Amino acid sequence: MPAAWKETLYSYRSGAGTLGARLEALARSTGLRLRLDNGRLAKAMVEPDPTASNPAAYLDRMATAQRFQWFVYNGTLYVSPADAAVTERLDLGAASGTAARQALIGLGLFEEKFGWGELDENEAAALVAGPPEYIALLKGVLGKGASERVADGPQLMVFRLKYAMAADHESVARDHVVKQAGMAALLREMLAGHSVASGAPGEPGPIAGARLAPSVAVPGGARRASFTPTIEAYAPLNAVLVRDYPERRALYQDLIAALDVAVDQVEILVTIVDAESGTLRDWSAGLTLNGVGGGLQAGSAPDAPNIVLWSLNRLNLKLRALESEGALQVVSRPSVLTLDNVGAVLDMSQSAYFKLVGERTAELKGVTVGTMLQVTPRIVAGPGEPAIQVLLNIEDGKITDTGAAGGTPQTQRNAISTQAVVRPNQALVIGGYRREQNEERESRVPVLFRIPLLGRLFGAKKNRTKQLERLFILTARVLAR
Repeated sequence: MPAAWKETLYSYRSGAGTLGARLEALARSTGLRLRLDNGRLAKAMVEPDPTASNPAAYLDRMATAQRFQWFVYNGTLYVSPADAAVTERLDLGAASGTAARQALIGLGLFEEKFGWGELDENEAAALVAGPPEYIALLKGVLGKGASERVADGPQLMVFRLKYAMAADHESVARDHVVKQAGMAALLREMLAGHSVASGAPGEPGPIAGARLAPSVAVPGGARRASFTPTIEAYAPLNAVLVRDYPERRALYQDLIAALDVAVDQVEILVTIVDAESGTLRDWSAGLTLNGVGGGLQAGSAPDAPNIVLWSLNRLNLKLRALESEGALQVVSRPSVLTLDNVGAVLDMSQSAYFKLVGERTAELKGVTVGTMLQVTPRIVAGPGEPAIQVLLNIEDGKITDTGAAGGTPQTQRNAISTQAVVRPNQALVIGGYRREQNEERESRVPVLFRIPLLGRLFGAKKNRTKQLERLFILTARVLAR
């Protein structure tokens, strides 16, 4: 009700007339515009009312008799049938129910007679009743805050990656799970303040779909401060899905842009060589005297492990010469392509199963041995072509006794862990430990060895144990992106 109406008296002393005419006369005398869209209500007949009272009381008496509702806002008198009243739930946006009510009172729009019910504080909503025009005006005033709240609420954001992996990657080496954390797990754990499980064998990684701790502060009040963002990986699109408030989009975007960059590729070639004992000592001495050797040599004792950097071209020539002489055998020459600072595993192993017999039970126990190389390259920038720092772990073993005769199965393992900087056209040579190889040779005289009983006289078996030295030759080079 306008404040001026409290000190104003109004009466209509003419004879009977339509409600529309009475309301139009009241609006003209009070300086208002009339909005009455219901034709049936406008044509209803009204008896004269000579009682002098303020306009609000005059309208209330007619409203009771003619069953209509009225209110005044912004210089307009709104009138509508009572049976057209509605009840709706209004979203108040970031404002509380009390604050929204006080704001409507200040605007002169709040009408206590229509009804206003505030919900729980965490809801930020209210139930209101009244004419459709009244509800529409409330939505127009409070709707801005509500729409801002919808736009400001948690949203789904999709960040597609070009180079990095969104999901975690797992690989298995010797029954150990090696996990490489993806972008989603990295963001999830970094923003939550936890460490990322990456490349740790046998350790469980972050739970897929885990959410950030509620302690992560989000601007926008207590409700936002307690909000828990969700970060997921979608592998088919190699994308990171984030559900969080939109003002944090820049944080995710900048962090992802800084991490999702092209990474150089590194090709690693490993040559595994077995040579007869003494061959390598004479060979390395000859190379050193000829000035072919490179900048690092560890272990000068005859039986000590050696780690040496050699010129790649001269090294390949020497390997071919020794192989043609039969003094050296290339066991394997595996290669792998990996990324800068990403580990690679080369596993050439064999498994054997031994029967373990207890008092009442028996079970098979598996043992896996062989050659396994774990290599992590890191490109070292510098003048000219970049060098590569190599972190290398080698495990080499074999089964020495299967326990077939009732004994205890035995295995032999040798492990080497080192790091070195390999420059272009250089090879990292690791060796020096010895291993035995048993050879059984049988010679026979054709035809005669088939004579019954006497045939064994025309054949012979020789067992020979060879002392071998195993050598690992590693080369690495950077490939163009």
